Amino acid sequence: MTTLQQKEILKSKILYLSKSRKWRYYIDTLILTGIYIFIFSKLIIEFIIKSEKYNPAGFLFFSLFPILAILLFYHQKNGLKFVEINTSLLKQGNHKLVIETLEALHWKIKINNKGFVEAYSDCSWPWTWENQIISIIISDKIILFNSIYNVEDSAGQAITWGQNKRNIKKFLKTFFSLMENQKITE
Repeated sequence: MTTLQQKEILKSKILYLSKSRKWRYYIDTLILTGIYIFIFSKLIIEFIIKSEKYNPAGFLFFSLFPILAILLFYHQKNGLKFVEINTSLLKQGNHKLVIETLEALHWKIKINNKGFVEAYSDCSWPWTWENQIISIIISDKIILFNSIYNVEDSAGQAITWGQNKRNIKKFLKTFFSLMENQKITE
């Protein structure tokens, strides 16, 4: 990730994904949306052509599917937002503490730059079939944290059943614990 992209992320607080990663991130949502639109259009045609068999309850039930697809898309889009963590450390201190936190959590570090770190969570959980990609933007007195399912693998997963939120909680707990321990030992 370039320095310019990091600056843009600090302003927007939204994770930048390359075209291929973005495609893989939204593929489940696109597939479900396509299925919902296909079913919905078939039902609309059926109701228009055979109006004597019009069933308002059935029409209402199936008209909810496109709405669910839209909600799923917005859920995915909101998953790209970073969580802002305010610290009292400068960029170098934040970077050192982020690396220590990731190592304490046994998350595998893939990219380690001064302003950006990307890691993978330790394992998948029973409710998710993939590990997660952890993206961290580091600056003076601020860290931006994001966790999404692993878009590098072939299997996608639109909903992670709260695993990304658990990753954030684990990171915050470990990060501030290590920060407190460093203050005591300094």
